[in-house]
Amino acid sequence: MSASILHQNIVLVLNRNWQAINTKTPAEAFCQMATDAATALDIQGADFMVPTKWDDWQQLRSGKATPASEPHMVRSGFPR
Repeated sequence: MSASILHQNIVLVLNRNWQAINTKTPAEAFCQMATDAATALDIQGADFMVPTKWDDWQQLRSGKATPASEPHMVRSGFPR
C-alpha cells in the first residue's frame, strides 16, 4: 500500500539564496508554515513566483498543482 501524499518527501526546501537544501513531507511543510518557520511559493507560470506566508497561502484559489519539478511548496488545494 502506498503512503499518503502528505507523508512523502515531495516538498523541496530552499535556503535564502533559493538553493535546494532538503526535502520534506507536505505535512511537515504545512506545520512549519503554520508556525511561521517556513514560507511557500505561489507559482503561476515561469515568470510569477511570490513568497507567500501561511495566512495568505490559505486564501489562494485552489487549482491544479504545479509539477514537482517546480521549486518549493506550491498551491495544492489542501487548505480549502
